[in-house]
Amino acid sequence: MQSSDKLSIYASSSFSMKEYKNVNVHLHANLEMEIVLAYEGVLNMRIEEKEYSIGKNKAVIIFPFETHDFRSIQDNKSC
Repeated sequence: MQSSDKLSIYASSSFSMKEYKNVNVHLHANLEMEIVLAYEGVLNMRIEEKEYSIGKNKAVIIFPFETHDFRSIQDNKSC
C-alpha cells in the first residue's frame, strides 16, 4: 500500500449479502471474513497487493484485516 492510499476498516456484527453491478470499491479492510462471488462477467481484485481476475461463478475468500479493492472490467454482477 502506498503512503498516499487511504485505508478504511469496516465492521459488521451480522451476515449480509448485497448484489452489485459494475463495481469500483476503494481499498479497504474488514474486521470479518468477506466472500465475493462473481456470477456474471469479470471482476478484478487486488488483495494484499496481489492482482486477481475473478470470472463467472468464481468466488474469493478475503480474511480479516487483508487490504483489498475490486473493480469491474466488463459488465458484471457480483455479491
